[in-house]
Amino acid sequence: MSSSNDVGSTELENTDGAVLLALGHREQPSVSVPPLEVLAQFHPNTHKAAEEAAKKSFSRPAALHRQTSGLWGLESFDPFQQYKVNNEQCVELTVVVLNGEKITKGWFSDLVDKPDPYVRLDIRGIANGRKQTSYIENSKNPEWNQKFKFRLPGASCGKRFKLDLRLMDSDVLIDDKIGKCSIDLSSLKLAYGEAQNVQAKFGNGSIINLSIKKELNDQEPDLRYSLALCDDEKSFVSKRREVVYNAVRQLIGEVDGPDNIQNVPVIGVLGSGGGIRAMVGFSGAYTALHDLGILDCVTFAAALSGSTWYLSFLYSHPDFPKNPPGAFKEELQEVASKGWGLTLAKGLVVYLWKLRQKYKSGQPISLTDIFGHILGDMILKDRKNSKLSTQRRVVHEGKAPLPLYTCLNVKNNVPANVYQEWVEFSPYEIGIPKYGAFVDTEFFGSKFYLGQIVRNYPELPLHYLQGVWGSGFSILLKRFFSSWEELKKSVTSPPQGTPETIEIDGFTFNRSQLFSDDDYQQDDSSDSDIDLSHDDDEISASGEGAEDSIRLDNSLNPLRKRGFLKFLKFSLKSLLADSNLLEQRSKRAGLVFNPLRGLTTQQCFPMSPLSPTNADDAIDFKGFYEQTKSSAKRMLIVDAGLNINIPFPALLRPQRGVDMYLSFDFTNRDSDSTPPFKELKLSEQWARLNHLPFPPVAELATAYEKEEMREFYLFEDETDPLCPSILHFVLCNNQFRRCKAPGVPRSTESETKFADFAIFDDPDEVYSTFNFCYTAEQFNRLHELMEFNVRLALPDIKQQIKLAVDRKKKSRESVLGLASDLISGDCRYNNNCESTVGEPQPLFTSHLHFGPLKVDKKL
Repeated sequence: MSSSNDVGSTELENTDGAVLLALGHREQPSVSVPPLEVLAQFHPNTHKAAEEAAKKSFSRPAALHRQTSGLWGLESFDPFQQYKVNNEQCVELTVVVLNGEKITKGWFSDLVDKPDPYVRLDIRGIANGRKQTSYIENSKNPEWNQKFKFRLPGASCGKRFKLDLRLMDSDVLIDDKIGKCSIDLSSLKLAYGEAQNVQAKFGNGSIINLSIKKELNDQEPDLRYSLALCDDEKSFVSKRREVVYNAVRQLIGEVDGPDNIQNVPVIGVLGSGGGIRAMVGFSGAYTALHDLGILDCVTFAAALSGSTWYLSFLYSHPDFPKNPPGAFKEELQEVASKGWGLTLAKGLVVYLWKLRQKYKSGQPISLTDIFGHILGDMILKDRKNSKLSTQRRVVHEGKAPLPLYTCLNVKNNVPANVYQEWVEFSPYEIGIPKYGAFVDTEFFGSKFYLGQIVRNYPELPLHYLQGVWGSGFSILLKRFFSSWEELKKSVTSPPQGTPETIEIDGFTFNRSQLFSDDDYQQDDSSDSDIDLSHDDDEISASGEGAEDSIRLDNSLNPLRKRGFLKFLKFSLKSLLADSNLLEQRSKRAGLVFNPLRGLTTQQCFPMSPLSPTNADDAIDFKGFYEQTKSSAKRMLIVDAGLNINIPFPALLRPQRGVDMYLSFDFTNRDSDSTPPFKELKLSEQWARLNHLPFPPVAELATAYEKEEMREFYLFEDETDPLCPSILHFVLCNNQFRRCKAPGVPRSTESETKFADFAIFDDPDEVYSTFNFCYTAEQFNRLHELMEFNVRLALPDIKQQIKLAVDRKKKSRESVLGLASDLISGDCRYNNNCESTVGEPQPLFTSHLHFGPLKVDKKL
């Protein structure tokens, strides 16, 4: 290794990893995609071909690539990303409705009542493509001078757009159509920046004068297109490393601990799904991790489904992290003692009214909204309307691990295990790593088009996100709504202490009024019903110059009390009228505006799926390489546990560079003796598809399954020194049954009786996934079981942290040498990172042949 290079060791240290010099600056590989008919000849099933390629063992370069991705700053290509968003300039079309001439409804109609004209403008195929002027009373020659802006994709999209104009006559009851005409925008040959006057003539002789101008939109996108961690997360990681550095040295000793900040291991904690069982179990684990000093060594905490309920409960609490997790045990116990049915009975009417308000604001709704309200009242209580972005307060100075929540973007009629796209949520950003597209957490739920916000909505409340993260349980609503009599009994005869009256937005009702024998037919007005499938591209009247007299179809005027009561009655009845309502994913899943709408993407892999997924498919991950439709107005987001019940995808991102995982699996099993590796095997399969290092779980699990059930299992890859290790904790009551602390036997009858319980073998199914109500004893048993199991594993955890530090030191030393050799030009490496003589060789080529990496020797 030469030392003649001008780049000294000090400078290498200051790069936050020398590999940044060697691998971080590289050209974007160009990918040529063979025609589908050619692929079909050689790969009749590209899914299978990709899966087989993914099963190949990892080479050393692949492991090195993972280390470089852990630098938190790479902006370039990454195998984790399957599609790259093309960030193209869009066109802003400004249409000014100037005036009208000779507006007529017909000579006789004009004699009876002069027209009150207004104009509706519609460009189909874009977001917010419907606009509307104000109406002018009794005028045949109205003057509007109202300006409207439309955002269109650039010319490269190849689409032709038309401006549809509908001339309307405003009336008290029903507005009448006077005429309709269309303008082909591509035929106008508009020059950028120059306005063109256009005259729209209707069949009856009416005329509308317009001014149309197009300009290039130079506004920065509101989406971030990059797999690199956002600046806020990079800042968090930097601050958290200082905390972890000191905590690790204190936990395993200064001799075995990291000798500098660069050798600090990245440790991730994962909590699985499992309903209230997972919420309580994860609380016990988190409490023990804190009390043992391990939590301060953790950088990331990822959760899905039931574990997200605990994590969001904790991180939204105003006293965390000032107080430790154990300080909130009693509060969480009270949460687990209430049950969701009681909460729903008390609040159903209010929930329906809240849905109506959200619907009328133009946002999509589903039954997940109701489930979110239940969880908010049950878990968050007075913090129900807190926001995910407010959790930045907790992690701002790196005082606690960064919480990462997960869900899936799915298709309406395809099983989630077949087609799914993982969505990750942090206090800073929400996004889909598959596309390298992220949005600020505060803007998730707003309406996007071409990467920009076209209508801003308030940040979605935390209780709604809880409903999405755990939406697999929204099917429980079917039990509640299965009988009109049961529903009536729940609402009209609530538990003792519940008020007899309900007050909403100034209206007060007696509960029995909601179930009187009055007419339940749908009201003629549009306010009488909530249509879960409504078109979210509502008419917008935001044009400049609009007057207060404008009339909209989605009026926000409050209903009078009689109409309001009728709305509530009809909504309650409609929940039972459609027997399939809760069977349809589009009605049950969370619905949000699609942030990728209108965007075009470029494939980052050299093959295309030849057969799109459909409702009959059953192959896990078949839709792995399939792209979501960017034309879709909404995204269906569901519980991530419907795919993999442990959120490894959030922490497997190479940019996070996790060196060690503490996995807590609360997944339901057939019995206490059933092997607890199903979800871990699925995680391994997913990692292989993404070409990410992962221990050989399936191989090691085969041996473990022959042994007695343990509280935790170690998975590591002895053939790959850079592969992260996994300590996998499961629900197992073996040693806890005999000992009150590790190595301390139980000595009294009450102690023995307390610990003598089954989990999945319990005939009463106390810890069933669908039981949302625990007694104090049931709660304490599960909570203390997980605390015990973590304490039992303390020596193993410390040993794995020590090994992670050693791996960090060794990998850094080897990569520093590799980087120095590459920069100096003294050494070349082939695809196996072996030294070669002669012509330069590509440093790294993935299994999918993304192209060689090139080193910028100027560095």
